[in-house]
Amino acid sequence: MAKCSSCRTLIAWGGFYDGDFRYCSEGCLDRGRIDRVTLAVPRELLDRYLWAVHEADCPQCGGPGPLDVYAAGHGVLQFRTVLGDRLPPISCRSCGTKAELRSALGRAALGWWLPFEFVLLPLSLGRSVIRLAKRRNRSGPSSLLERRVKIELAIRDGRRRARGK
Repeated sequence: MAKCSSCRTLIAWGGFYDGDFRYCSEGCLDRGRIDRVTLAVPRELLDRYLWAVHEADCPQCGGPGPLDVYAAGHGVLQFRTVLGDRLPPISCRSCGTKAELRSALGRAALGWWLPFEFVLLPLSLGRSVIRLAKRRNRSGPSSLLERRVKIELAIRDGRRRARGK
């Protein structure tokens, strides 16, 4: 049996192909494409840009950093295309907490209209509570911020190359 090139899950049949790579789902296919694009980003450029982003002022409220990726609602890294038409937002902890609370309250108020939501909504709200209670290590950028910055640099490099041609 084959293994997914992204999450290493066993694939019994089917799957999605991209050249020599095989994936178990479209999400893993997208993540695999993103990972291959971001390999071209030089490490020293990534480190310099990553720390500049981490120590900058919050783009949402203008307050002081440190900045990080704080995802509200669904999974943290749900990129829909290779170049990520929707990247997770970067913000200070205060803005990230406010976004998580708004998302949780919205889901609690409006999320009960489907039968299976009686099972899924409490799980989703529980994940929100765990994310809110979790303290981030403020000593440096998280792996989520590093991945977000790496994708942003790869997108910027791809656009620069496209204009140069």
